[in-house]
Amino acid sequence: MLLQHRLSYQYIPALSLILMMILPSAIFSFTIHNAPLSLSATGSSKSRSSSSLYSTLPQTFNIKITHQNKTATIPIRTDEPILQALERHNLQDTLSLPSLPQDCRRGNCLTCSGRLLCGDLGQDIKLVNDGLSPSMSQKIQKENIVLTCSSYVKSEGVHLEIGICDDAWREVYGSSRPWEDVEGERIKNDAVAKAMRVKDENSLNRWALRTEKSLMEVDVDAEGP
Repeated sequence: MLLQHRLSYQYIPALSLILMMILPSAIFSFTIHNAPLSLSATGSSKSRSSSSLYSTLPQTFNIKITHQNKTATIPIRTDEPILQALERHNLQDTLSLPSLPQDCRRGNCLTCSGRLLCGDLGQDIKLVNDGLSPSMSQKIQKENIVLTCSSYVKSEGVHLEIGICDDAWREVYGSSRPWEDVEGERIKNDAVAKAMRVKDENSLNRWALRTEKSLMEVDVDAEGP
């Protein structure tokens, strides 16, 4: 019995040596065979994640903006109103404007109106609730007029002329009777008054001369014949 125990103890170092030689090789083989699968799965996951990220990002298109024979091209995202993009690019400086034409930013004062010179109103422009009645919306759309505060660009090739609010007011209110649309008439008068005020503020000398002339006419009328 004692001899058997001694023989067993003699084999332990040999078995340990064999295990030390076999185990690293087995572990290495297992790692090599399984690593590509893990890397492949990780890469696939990253690819799907990147694809999902790019699919949620807004698209960007180039749009031309014209005002009084001056034209500028700016990039615009599909998730921002046209007016917001114009402000973001400081287009009033590029087009030598004192300020971009806008007022209510709800789509019912018509101050921010622009005319579509190139592009299709249905395919290239996304129209959202503009605050106008359906009949008024149809009138301006018939003339390719868009409200920049509530319209979005959907594709390339759009060319827009801004600063045409007079045409939009004429189209919407020219044939309507003031007593039939009291709120619309009030909005129009407020927008016209603001446009005149902004114009006077940018030309104080002209405003002073016109005011002086008006006061002189009043004095003459007061004196009478």
